[in-house]
Amino acid sequence: MRATTRLRFSAVIDEIRRREEIEIEAEDFDTAIAAFAADADVTADFVRQSMVVQEDLEEQLRERALRDKTIAFILANCEVEEVPREQYEDVKERARDELLKEVDDEAAQQPEEADPQPDAEGAAPGQDRTQPEQPDDALTTDEAGQ
Repeated sequence: MRATTRLRFSAVIDEIRRREEIEIEAEDFDTAIAAFAADADVTADFVRQSMVVQEDLEEQLRERALRDKTIAFILANCEVEEVPREQYEDVKERARDELLKEVDDEAAQQPEEADPQPDAEGAAPGQDRTQPEQPDDALTTDEAGQ
């Protein structure tokens, strides 16, 4: 997978996990340890001992367990529509449009955040008040050769 696809996938999984309040239990964590051990061709006890030495390994395994549990939730609750190959692109576009409409409708129901208002001197928050604004095409003193 490309990096952007992985990021999108992670964001979707995280949002579903958050909305559905999916948490892992000790059994889920043990399953992740066993799967990692099988992939690495080591024992589960070796993985547990490795977690003591490699501080981030436990967090990685917890994330794996949460991801796997979230994907299992999605698969258990999804609707599958079998589509002939020649109709796939049309169905995919229709489903995409429906999803985008749902997202737009949800966003429209959210209160809008206020735009930052200029202060009494006319500067937006975070704007340097000591330098006057210059148009993008204006030359600075250094650029003009002075």
